[in-house]
Amino acid sequence: MPVEKPEELQTTPAPQAAALTDAERAELEALRAEKERRELEALRAEKERAELEALRAEKTRAAQAEALAQVEAAAAEDAQLVADQQRAARQAVQQEAEQIRRIQEQTVSF
Repeated sequence: MPVEKPEELQTTPAPQAAALTDAERAELEALRAEKERRELEALRAEKERAELEALRAEKTRAAQAEALAQVEAAAAEDAQLVADQQRAARQAVQQEAEQIRRIQEQTVSF
């Protein structure tokens, strides 16, 4: 008794396939159409999910870029504040040195 391979089973046409009635053919076509509709719907849903994911990723990137810009602006502001404080401290030291020099000059001249 010969053993049939799965490929042979798939390629051998079923005898009842030729004897389909119009109603059976219509039902088969309706099933195929429904399957195709579900596949298209699944593809659309996957496309929408991918687009939504891309939009979320873009929104996240934009939020990160905005946060980075804010951090950089704050850092620049802090750096400017430090520079201003250093400049004010140098001026205070210079003024104090100038006052000390004047006092010493006045003391020497008396």
